[in-house]
Amino acid sequence: MRLGLVCLCFLLFGWAAAVAQEAGTWSGTVDQPGAGSYGVTMTLDGRGGGTTSYPSLSCGGTLSGGPGTYFEQITSNRAVPGGTSGCIDGNISVAVSGNTMSWSWSGSWEGQSYTASATLGRVGGAAPSAGCDTCGRALSSDVAAGVSSSGLLRTYVQQSQAKYANCTRREADRCTSDCWSINLANLLSNCEQFDDAGHRACVNQTIVGANGTCQ
Repeated sequence: MRLGLVCLCFLLFGWAAAVAQEAGTWSGTVDQPGAGSYGVTMTLDGRGGGTTSYPSLSCGGTLSGGPGTYFEQITSNRAVPGGTSGCIDGNISVAVSGNTMSWSWSGSWEGQSYTASATLGRVGGAAPSAGCDTCGRALSSDVAAGVSSSGLLRTYVQQSQAKYANCTRREADRCTSDCWSINLANLLSNCEQFDDAGHRACVNQTIVGANGTCQ
């Protein structure tokens, strides 16, 4: 039974890490074969949903089912059978690397398949400074040492988080979109809900995931 709880912890961590990494507003230019190019703004709410807007097409929609792959339901200027304009429902797949998102869409209408792709940038997501990376790497090393040696891991992690907060305070708000902030500092708090064994497993998995993404 304990193993099942730990496995559930890993699953919850993976989902939370993915939606946290994708959360925010993204914007760019879509290239659709046969239809040309047009702008898109997508906002992901960090809970597996969000919205899309295509201003030049007067279209917009809602998203569900994330992270990674979202179902887009058009709610503004929706195409109708026999019509000559409008937008259609589809599936959107995303992959985030820092402040850049690879975006692809696919859908079908009246027996024909359509695809589109784009590279989106995080709105307001200027690259964090080197100081943010230094603080994040210090947090990772600090917490990893606690996992290996500290019997009072919960208190150790809390102290490490406090040191990270003090370190990033010198960077104003620049570290909020830093990889370490999204994938480590923010997610460590999610581990507090588990008992000691589950907490240790969650913290360790969080470090592994953050190092794999941010190193």
